[in-house]
Amino acid sequence: MIGRDHVERLGTIDAVLAYFEAADFEVPPLDIE
Repeated sequence: MIGRDHVERLGTIDAVLAYFEAADFEVPPLDIE
């Protein structure tokens, strides 16, 4: 599960989505404001 620490480390939601695409995971619904 993606936590706020992952977002801060990766930088942006776009980076998180790109990470999932690159890793070929199904993107879970993100509840991050």
